[in-house]
Amino acid sequence: MKKQLLRNIGVIVLLLAVCLVAAAGPVQAAGGDKKELPNRSFIDVTGDFWAKTAINNWNSRGVVQGDGNRFYPQEAVTRAQLAAILIKVVGYSETADNPFIDVKDGDWYYEVLKRAYAQGILLGSLDSNGQRRARPNDPLTRAEAAVLFKNVFVVTREAGFQSSFKDTNIPEWAREAVFDLEAEGYIKGRGPNLFDPEGRLSRAEAVQMLDNIVKLFINTAGNYSGDVDGNCVINTPGVMLSNMKINGNLYLAPGIGEGEVTLENVIVTGRTFIRGGGPGKITVTGCDLGELIIEKAGFEPEDFVADDEPSPPQPPVSGGGGGSGNSGDPVLPGNPPEPPGASIVDC
Repeated sequence: MKKQLLRNIGVIVLLLAVCLVAAAGPVQAAGGDKKELPNRSFIDVTGDFWAKTAINNWNSRGVVQGDGNRFYPQEAVTRAQLAAILIKVVGYSETADNPFIDVKDGDWYYEVLKRAYAQGILLGSLDSNGQRRARPNDPLTRAEAAVLFKNVFVVTREAGFQSSFKDTNIPEWAREAVFDLEAEGYIKGRGPNLFDPEGRLSRAEAVQMLDNIVKLFINTAGNYSGDVDGNCVINTPGVMLSNMKINGNLYLAPGIGEGEVTLENVIVTGRTFIRGGGPGKITVTGCDLGELIIEKAGFEPEDFVADDEPSPPQPPVSGGGGGSGNSGDPVLPGNPPEPPGASIVDC
C-alpha cells in the first residue's frame, strides 16, 4: 500500500527586517509545554563565538532573526531594532499617534516606534525646530541601550553599591541605568573597568544583554515548573506556573492582555510586576510573590483570585509603565545644538 509522506513546512515570518539583539545559556522550564521554533543556524555565528548561545536562544523563540543565513553580530544595532526586540519580548500593544517626523507609514518600524513612544520606552528628541525625531536608523550607544533596558525591566540596585567602571564620560542621564544594570550583573563593560558609554552597541551585545536579564521567556500557553535562576517574563495568556522558585523578578507582561494566568506554589525573591491579566483571571495559590507592583490600569489587589490565604499579595506599589531610569535630560549623540527653550527628551 502506497504511503504518503506529509511534510509540514514551518514558515518563519521576518518581523523585524534585520532584527537584532542581548548572556547566559538557553533557559527551559522543567516540565513545561513550551514549543520551540525551528532554530536557524547563522553562518556568521559559529564555533566558540562568545554570544552564540544567547543568539541561538532568542532566535529559537522567534524574537531575533537575521536575513536568513547571517545575523551580522558585529554590526551596530539601531534604535528601532532594539525597540522592536523589547516590544516583541514584553508584548506591548498600546499605541499612540505617530509623533515622529522621521517615521513614516510603511516603514517596518512604524508600529513599533508608536508603541515604544506610548509606553515611554523611546521618546526621541526635539530638533532645533521643535519637531520630534526618533532617529530610528541611528546606531544605538551603550548608554542609550542601558536606559532602554532599565525603562522596560525597572532594574534597581541595592544601596551602597560601588561601580567598578572608571569611565569619566558616562552621561548623567544614563548613570543610574548603567550602574543598576552593572549591580545586577547584566552588563560587564568593555576592557578593564570601562563601560564605553559612547560606543556603539553591537547586535550580539544587545542579544547578550537581553539574555542576561531574561532567563525564562514564556510566549506559549502551557504548564511550567522548575526553578529559575533569574527573571521570568510571561507575555501570553493560558500559562500556569507551579512549584517554582524564581530567583529574580516575575513580569506578567502586557502580552497577556485580559487573559488568564495561574500561579501555584510560586516563590518570587524579587518583585512581581502586573502589567497584563484580566480582573479575576490571575489565580494565586500558596504563593509568595515578593514585592507586588501593579502597573496595569484598573487592576486592583482584589482582582486576584486567591484559593488560599497563606501568602496574600502585598499592597501595590505604584508603577510608571516601566519607569524612566533617567536623572536629568539626556543629550544624545547626533543631536544638533539646542536653541534656548528647546528640550531633549529620553532616548
